[in-house]
Amino acid sequence: MSEGFLASGDIDRAGGVDDGELLDAYSRAVVSVAERVGPAVVGIAAGSRRPGRSAGAIGAGSGVIFTPDGYIVTNSHVVNAATDLEVTLTDGSTLGATLAGSDPATDLAVIRADGSGLPTARFGESGSLRVGQLVVAIGNPFGERLVARRHAPSASRAVEIVSVEPRGPAAVAGVREGDLVVALNDRAVRTVDDMHRMLVGWPFGDSLKIGVIRGDRRFDVAVVPVEAP
Repeated sequence: MSEGFLASGDIDRAGGVDDGELLDAYSRAVVSVAERVGPAVVGIAAGSRRPGRSAGAIGAGSGVIFTPDGYIVTNSHVVNAATDLEVTLTDGSTLGATLAGSDPATDLAVIRADGSGLPTARFGESGSLRVGQLVVAIGNPFGERLVARRHAPSASRAVEIVSVEPRGPAAVAGVREGDLVVALNDRAVRTVDDMHRMLVGWPFGDSLKIGVIRGDRRFDVAVVPVEAP
C-alpha cells in the first residue's frame, strides 16, 4: 500500500489532483456501478418445507438477474437444499422462484424467478482484470437496497453502505450512506456474504448490534430487522 500512496503523491505534484478529488472520483465510480447494476441485484430467501409443517428459513443471499425472463445466478450453498425460494427485487416486490441448476463444487447455482421483463446485468470478462484493479461487490443482505464493498489488496475490508432505504431498519438505526460495516454482534464482517451468513435465521424484531466506521469514528448501532412488506 505504501507504493500506492507514493503514486498518489506523485499525481498531486505533477497534475494538481488532491486526495479529496481522488476520493470523489472513487465514490462516483462506486455509485455509478451501483446505479447501473443495482436493479438486477436481488435478495434470495431459501426455505425448507417438512411434511405437516410450514417452510422454515435455511438460507439467505444475493443474486444477479442475467436474463429478462428471470434467470438468476447465485451461490449453491444458499439454495441447494431449499424447497421454497423467494426473490426480493430492489423495489421491494417479491417473486417466487425455482432451482434451475446447482454446482456445489464451484458454489454456483442458477434459479428462475416467476417474472418477465426484469432488469439484467451482463457478464464481464474476468480474464481482462488486472491485479490491483478496483472491484465492487453488490448484495442485498437486509432486503433493502444495496450494499457495495471495495476490494483492495492488503487493505482492511469492510462492507460499504451505498444506499439506505428511507424509514427502513438501517435508516431508523442511524446507518448512513458511506458507512462501513465491520461487525455484526461483535463478529467481524469483511464481505456481503459474511452478512448473509450471520443474518440467516435471525429473528425478526430482535435487535442486532452493528459495528460501524464513519470517518474517523468507530461505534455501534442497534438495528431491528423486520420482514419485508
